[in-house]
Amino acid sequence: MILQGKYNKTQASALEYFATQLLTPQLKSNIIINIRFIKSLPVCGFTEVDGHNSRGVPREFTLELKSGMSEKETIKTLAHEMVHVKQYAYGEIDERGTMWLSRKFDHDSVPYHKRPWEKEAYQAEERLYQKWLQGIVTGK
Repeated sequence: MILQGKYNKTQASALEYFATQLLTPQLKSNIIINIRFIKSLPVCGFTEVDGHNSRGVPREFTLELKSGMSEKETIKTLAHEMVHVKQYAYGEIDERGTMWLSRKFDHDSVPYHKRPWEKEAYQAEERLYQKWLQGIVTGK
């Protein structure tokens, strides 16, 4: 995984861990992540697809994060957004939010927190964060 943009060592360590948990080693080695902190971002984080491989599959992403969050909240948001990277990279969701797991999906008719890709990301963020934190505490 190639990391670009502004981030600190803790954030890089967390991203590396989350990528290892969510992606195969081969896929991880073909992913580019650009990190951007934005003061005026109205949400904690957002994942944008920036580029595709030769087969048209998303492989380059920008993770936009609201600046000014605590480090804990930033790391949890990185976990959440990395779940979205996984969803795009494996083709679980399309870039318009009109397909989920190869089925048509009308994201406008479903509230944000009930969209299946958001439910998965929210469920995974706490688990990923706790596992990453445990690794720091135990030195693993």
